[in-house]
Amino acid sequence: MNKLAILIASALLALSSVNATTIAWWDFSELPGGRTFPTGDPRRVQHGPDGFEPEYLAPGVKNPEGLQRGNEGTNHNGNPRRGGSWGGVNFMDTSYKSAVKSGRYYEFTLEFDFGTIIELTLLEGYFFTSATGPDFAQWAYSINGNSQFTKIGEKVYLPGDASVHFDIDLKGIVANWEETDSITFRVVAWREEPIINTTGSFYFDGRTKSRETPGLALYGEMIPEPSVALLLGIGAAFIACRRKKR
Repeated sequence: MNKLAILIASALLALSSVNATTIAWWDFSELPGGRTFPTGDPRRVQHGPDGFEPEYLAPGVKNPEGLQRGNEGTNHNGNPRRGGSWGGVNFMDTSYKSAVKSGRYYEFTLEFDFGTIIELTLLEGYFFTSATGPDFAQWAYSINGNSQFTKIGEKVYLPGDASVHFDIDLKGIVANWEETDSITFRVVAWREEPIINTTGSFYFDGRTKSRETPGLALYGEMIPEPSVALLLGIGAAFIACRRKKR
């Protein structure tokens, strides 16, 4: 292999190397706690705003609708809401399938600008559940607006009246990120046994900010678009060759 070919290959290797970074994260720590209002009072909706926007998004990434509830009626009403968190109540389904049908989940979508290729690697954060809240939470995803969701990893056990850290490995969930324009993540929560006449709270817990871990965050690797990497690589190699001749 001649020197120019070696230089081009080296440049391409350097430019095509991934760049680990934070892709998106939400800060719930400043959200105020809810108050107890009478049933029917509009102020009773105190579980955090619908469409809650992330604190940070990587360049080339959009979150068009923020953090959403699957069913506003069942996941939004109740009192009081836990300060420094975002979520809702009435997570009383006894299976994953039933919870999906009832809309007892939270979800968000990331859209990628043209030429932006990101391989997501980790989904991390904290959940909080009340003593009568759900026992399990399961993450799932869909690609490019597909209505069918695929489960990711194992379900997360939720101890009652406690905060729990989740750490979901995303490596390998998508075969070809170059053909991915958007990805939707959904977390579904349910109980193992039914409990009657309770509110069953389930939140993203943002009170862990002092530990430098967001309530919800995604990490990944920014990968240069191949044609861009090729042009930059050839240019870098050409400049290196000219310098050697001088």
